Amino acid sequence: MGQKLMTQKGVREVCPVPEAYTPVVKFVLDGIAVDLLFVSLPLEMEEEGKEGGGVDLLDPRYLQGLDDGGVRSLNGVRVAEMILKLVPDVGNFTSTLRAVKLW
Repeated sequence: MGQKLMTQKGVREVCPVPEAYTPVVKFVLDGIAVDLLFVSLPLEMEEEGKEGGGVDLLDPRYLQGLDDGGVRSLNGVRVAEMILKLVPDVGNFTSTLRAVKLW
């Protein structure tokens, strides 16, 4: 976890924390501290998704076989995807969300 990230230009101080409540890889990218949630998905499902035009993380099959930390990591993305699918006007939603966050 994190080895490939260490080879990227501008990345330093890579520190995987797989035992955290939600597995994370901490690193610095071009001077900006980043906490990247991490989950390892079955390779055959990832390949299947690529052939089908992308990975649909709302597919419950991706949750099968994951430990609790993996489910927590994946659920952040799943919730965001579900919200965007339910919002009638994504442009207005994202603009409003940005304004609220700045406020």
